[in-house]
Amino acid sequence: RTVKTIGRCAFKIFGYGNGSLKIYGGSDGTGTKIGSYKEPDGTVRCYPIFSSCKFKNVTIGGNVKEISRDFLNNNLTQDINAQPGTEDYITYDYSQITGTLTIEDSVQIIESGAFENCNFTGGLNLNKVTSVGWEAFKDCEGFTGTLMLPEVITIEDSAFYNCYNLTGDLTLDKVQTVGKHAFMNCTGFNGRLFLNSTKQVGE
Repeated sequence: RTVKTIGRCAFKIFGYGNGSLKIYGGSDGTGTKIGSYKEPDGTVRCYPIFSSCKFKNVTIGGNVKEISRDFLNNNLTQDINAQPGTEDYITYDYSQITGTLTIEDSVQIIESGAFENCNFTGGLNLNKVTSVGWEAFKDCEGFTGTLMLPEVITIEDSAFYNCYNLTGDLTLDKVQTVGKHAFMNCTGFNGRLFLNSTKQVGE
């Protein structure tokens, strides 16, 4: 919980596929944002920290308020111009993360592509999250339980695209904006949709 800065690829290819990853401190220099790194000149960049890690379950909470863009995006590839063994040659294989994803109440923002194409299982509870970025959970076909979004205000384009194994009712209590294709191919919902505060819905 006291960690404020984590360097680029600090835990590359870490784990053995059966342990748990718990993140309670950020990486951007403030300790509140994970998946980013603060350069010496103060510039904050989105860098992979756990590239190709092999954990089963992932929990994010503690002091973390924001999960940055492409944090565990399993669709990314290394820089095609980089040579093996150099600093810029990074692999992004998160296919062995096949357990549960727990987002604790400290997290408020999940940026675009944060967990795209990951293999998490079970339900997904975003209890205090207010914003879900575009393609944040796209192609996360492993989720099989309910989707809880009690505090979410904004859901961007394709946020849950192809999450077709999510089940139950879809209740958007405080959502005001739903982007295009946000729930496209989410055929597992039982057909009941509650748009209590929604003002704008995309295609």
